[in-house]
Amino acid sequence: MGGKRRRQRIHVYLFIALIMFLAAFGCTAGRDAAVPPEATNSVRLVKDDLEQARQFLARGDYESSLNAYKKVFEEYKGSSAAGEALFNIGLIFTHPENRNRDNQRAVESFRRVIREYPLSPRVVETGIWIGILNENMRLKQTASEAVKESARLKEIIKRSQEVDVEIEEKKRDEKR
Repeated sequence: MGGKRRRQRIHVYLFIALIMFLAAFGCTAGRDAAVPPEATNSVRLVKDDLEQARQFLARGDYESSLNAYKKVFEEYKGSSAAGEALFNIGLIFTHPENRNRDNQRAVESFRRVIREYPLSPRVVETGIWIGILNENMRLKQTASEAVKESARLKEIIKRSQEVDVEIEEKKRDEKR
């Protein structure tokens, strides 16, 4: 009988020792040790750089915002921050108030997001933007062709009216 009690006490002691071990060297200490301070600083710098670019964009300083996002993209290539920067570069090129608006460059930027950062949370949005911009460019092309056709038809009508006037004048001259 003494053997069973002894085993039960050993289990209790082991359990208490395990709890003390976890309390002393728990998960939080391991987590802090696993993340080097340089990585924490790097994350902070990326967030600061992205925030600065967002502030430029909010103020309407598209050129500075574009340069800031390009800097983030170049410095943090391969990271989610670079994908976010590339997406925002596309948005800057599509912004209606940007005097250097360029839908073709925006589409190129968005396509790079899909190609180089397929796991980005912006991939679905990027695909939508590509579709909208392609449709917009197609409609602009159609409108441009319609304006050219309209100008051509106006010229034909003008010539036709001139011919009609000449014919009327000839008829009047013949009657005299």
